[in-house]
Amino acid sequence: MFANNPPTLDDLTKALGFDVSEDLYQKLCDYAALIEKWQPTHNLIAPSTISEIWTRHILDSVQILPLIAKSVKTHLDFGSGGGLPGLVIASAFSNVETDRPWHTDLVESVGKKSVFLNTVRRELGLKAKIYQLRIENYSAENIESGYDLITARALADLDKLFEYAHRFVMPKTTLIFPKGERWGEEVEAAKQYWHFDFESIPSITHTNASLLVIKNLYKY
Repeated sequence: MFANNPPTLDDLTKALGFDVSEDLYQKLCDYAALIEKWQPTHNLIAPSTISEIWTRHILDSVQILPLIAKSVKTHLDFGSGGGLPGLVIASAFSNVETDRPWHTDLVESVGKKSVFLNTVRRELGLKAKIYQLRIENYSAENIESGYDLITARALADLDKLFEYAHRFVMPKTTLIFPKGERWGEEVEAAKQYWHFDFESIPSITHTNASLLVIKNLYKY
């Protein structure tokens, strides 16, 4: 999609179809550089995709941003891996020059990846906290009323994602999961055990893939 790596700010804005601030663009460039630096020792993304980091990973995560309501203040990203999309979302809303309340919690069980996430958080000045835990063992003690937003990417089928997430879901919660071309099958399978309302937004990076925006989740 991009002829250069990293793309220019104009190219990124054109690909997304919405304006990207210079602050976010610089954070994304710094983040991509850190992934490339740490990838050989920490296996943050699939090795075969490192040359397509902007299209396959960063752009795939940035496209979530317009789907996030202005009322969102608390965000949980689990199975965070190298921080996609959790750190990308935190980068968009952690501008110290704004007064928007924001906090992202990232849950990642692998020690080496958690170290990387903390490094990015510190170097980019993000409003985020890293928990080195399996999601099953995470208690979210600092969140009294669930999360406004829950995300995960390339982690599990929808039914399993719901199993992980439902403890942190409140009536106000929105869940956003990028899914591949089998998303329809996953939706139908999950309907056997879960009630949920959803909207499917076509992905701009993968043919037949979608961003699933889910609300009103509860188990039968």
